[in-house]
Amino acid sequence: MKTGWQLQTDPGPSIPAPPDVGYPKTVPPPAPVVARRADPWSRSNGPVVSVVIPNRNRCALTMRAIMSVLRQPHQALDIIVVDDASTEDLTPLTEFLVGKPVRLIRNPKRMGAAESRNIGVDAAVGQYVAFLDSDDYWLSYKVARQLALLHGMAQPGIIAGGLAFSKKDRVFLRHYPVLEPGEPLQDYLYLRGGVLQTSTFMMPIDIARNHRFDSTLSVHQDTDFVLRAADAGIPVYFDPTLVAIADSNTSRERITTSPNSLPASLEWFRRTSRVWKESTRRAFLRHDYAARCARAGRRGLGLRYYFAGAIEANWSLRAEIETLLTLTFGMALVERIRTRLAPLRAFFAGRNFGAPTEFESFHADTDQAQRMVVVSRAARSLLVDPASTGARSEAPATVAGATAAGSR
Repeated sequence: MKTGWQLQTDPGPSIPAPPDVGYPKTVPPPAPVVARRADPWSRSNGPVVSVVIPNRNRCALTMRAIMSVLRQPHQALDIIVVDDASTEDLTPLTEFLVGKPVRLIRNPKRMGAAESRNIGVDAAVGQYVAFLDSDDYWLSYKVARQLALLHGMAQPGIIAGGLAFSKKDRVFLRHYPVLEPGEPLQDYLYLRGGVLQTSTFMMPIDIARNHRFDSTLSVHQDTDFVLRAADAGIPVYFDPTLVAIADSNTSRERITTSPNSLPASLEWFRRTSRVWKESTRRAFLRHDYAARCARAGRRGLGLRYYFAGAIEANWSLRAEIETLLTLTFGMALVERIRTRLAPLRAFFAGRNFGAPTEFESFHADTDQAQRMVVVSRAARSLLVDPASTGARSEAPATVAGATAAGSR
């Protein structure tokens, strides 16, 4: 049965608390990202955590994701980037990886994000594994906090955490409900608006190897993974502390906003929801699928599915308002409203769910990664190919000279 488990943190090592949620007027600049000097496989550094990052045609975003991993105080990291047959030039990425404890695996052909994660898991050497999508970003305490939680559990399983969203240089906070012990995961996700997202996952490596991502799916990969694992008796926990930021600016090749995702989503729902209760099935159509239609530019279709689920009255007022606003005005207005209300809701719930000051590192790393890609490609464009032009190839020193001369 797909149910939530009680999150136990005692006994066990102390859990690193996230930084204060205050909004200081001045924020110190983020610390620079440097390669780890310590041996990542040394037992003195604690258990090794493998980090799997699938990439396709996202050099700058993948570099930013790696920066967020290198910022983790926990040093025993095995970072694996699985490139899914990218068609863009990977030179900026390979140059960035020089001197960093990161392995790059290249798929001979396009296999999809799910199978790329499985390939990364097969290559992992850690006792634990965590996943990070190339367009997402970890906050600095993510690994240490989730490791401490896993160590304090009577039965370690899959742990997920809170997620924020970025859009047009702004970060939108959300407040998520707690996964109650014994609660079916599909009820938590679709009836109560919960979240279980890949970039917040951490688990023992054996779980990821025995319960693999379904490579036939283009959507609902993370939800399908946890539902199947829970069916097999694996505990699934949710820690509401904010641990990652999902980038909503990356529309290029984003299947979740494509009209092509709609038939795939509906087919997955029909195959998976046969054992769900009727209220959960209607909640999926009324909120998840209707909102997906709106994001894909099919608001009329979304409204049809929204009202098709109106027979079941077991809804929260918040979910109703958010879905209607999404179908009418789009996601931008909904995200602005969520951002305004999230700190207030967290305050009354008595939870410290994130650290806005951490977002400074997110913005700084975003700018730095974009600059590195631009500089790398600009430098190579100054090199003349003698085979194609018959001109004499310039030495790298000449490139630097030309750049300096052009700046005068």
